[in-house]
Amino acid sequence: MILGLAAVFLNSCQTYYFANEEFNNAYRAGNFEFCKTWLEKHKPGKRSKTKFLYEANLGMINFIQNEKGESDKAFEQAFLLAEDYQKKAGENVAALLTNPKRITYHGERYELLMLNYFKAINQLKASNPESALIEARRLIRKLNVLQDQGKKNTYNSDGFISWMIGTVFETVGEINNAYIYYKKAFEAYQSGFGNLVKTSTPQQLKYDLIRSAYQAGFDAEGQMFETKTGLKNQPVNAENGTALLLWHRGLGPVKDENRITFHMVKGSGGAITFNNEELGYSIPFFLPPGENYNPNRFDNLKIITMALPKYVNRNWYWQNIHAKVNGQRYDFQNATNLEEIAKADLGDRMGRELATALGRLAIKQALQYAATQATETAVKDGKKDDKKKNEQADLAGSLVNLAFTIANTATEVADTRNWQTLPAGIEVLRVSVPPGKQTIQLEGSGKDGKQFNQTIELNIVKGETTVHTVHTF
Repeated sequence: MILGLAAVFLNSCQTYYFANEEFNNAYRAGNFEFCKTWLEKHKPGKRSKTKFLYEANLGMINFIQNEKGESDKAFEQAFLLAEDYQKKAGENVAALLTNPKRITYHGERYELLMLNYFKAINQLKASNPESALIEARRLIRKLNVLQDQGKKNTYNSDGFISWMIGTVFETVGEINNAYIYYKKAFEAYQSGFGNLVKTSTPQQLKYDLIRSAYQAGFDAEGQMFETKTGLKNQPVNAENGTALLLWHRGLGPVKDENRITFHMVKGSGGAITFNNEELGYSIPFFLPPGENYNPNRFDNLKIITMALPKYVNRNWYWQNIHAKVNGQRYDFQNATNLEEIAKADLGDRMGRELATALGRLAIKQALQYAATQATETAVKDGKKDDKKKNEQADLAGSLVNLAFTIANTATEVADTRNWQTLPAGIEVLRVSVPPGKQTIQLEGSGKDGKQFNQTIELNIVKGETTVHTVHTF
């Protein structure tokens, strides 16, 4: 029995990342064809709870390989799965209270924003600005929900996403809307979002804001933002095109399990308190009427375990990259930090996570108490000697209690699933360049000083924006 429980414990403790370690190692190594083969081999069935992650991962791999059609198809499937889940969220309450891994995974809030961000960039890369506009409007709806959830949340705005929405509007010629969202992005970076992602407002965003204000005919606001930022308007060179480079750097954080141990302290009148001094948790629990407190029973000193999710950052190699265009150097500008956003997003709902874990704890404690009482009653009913039967009943009850404690610890798990092919952060570079075939040289360095070199060939069109993405791990 103990060996069986140990096996359950080891299996339940395996996080989603390590359960898919072969895939994750291949992804880090850039072996994307193997990743596709692995995904096909592990394609989820109709009742799978992780179809969203399958489609999101497949979409990301195709995105990196510049397979725009296949990437968008997978991302759209992930989007539809998440939308469908929102309509059926109540179906998973029972599973959530017993084992959170049994509920359908539908994506964290920031993951759902990134999903439509990648879809929008896909369409811009494919020169389909009108389709990119559809994704921008989907992002607007999600940003509104994020904001409506209240200022009490740390993650209540996303300056980077607002910036990219403005970029899409500018690409399709809706300059008024572009200005609105550049302004929203600027305000977000100036307030909570900038602090969250640990970056100041990007210089390029400031230029985009000022330029779009003047283009929209809002000269007074353009002058106001020139004063605020200390920058001057840089009008678009009508003879040039624009190269927009997006550097998706590193590997985003993965969820791990944080197991919190509580010590049980029995009081009088059936009162019990579960304490964790390190975290300052003190949780009261009351035994049903009629429970007899026996100080000689060895199960009175009880330890229980609660499992909650947490994020762990991953190491990534390439630290600094810049571009050279026609011999001139341009630096990427830090735009967002998904490591910090992920932690804040989880922190915003940690109260709900704790409440759910307490719900699981209450169910397990009720079952444990009922089983212990039933065992003691059964033993007593089969014995004639009162003293002996009470001793044997206490022993049997203690053994059942111990078995339940081990089983409950083994089966207490946190949901460690998340979209693990996302980058750790994104940096932005916008450059005005002459039309025609242009060569851009990317240079940089890794942690141990190894040099990064990559040559990009872009076909720049006069008056249009050409988008290119760079991926490093």
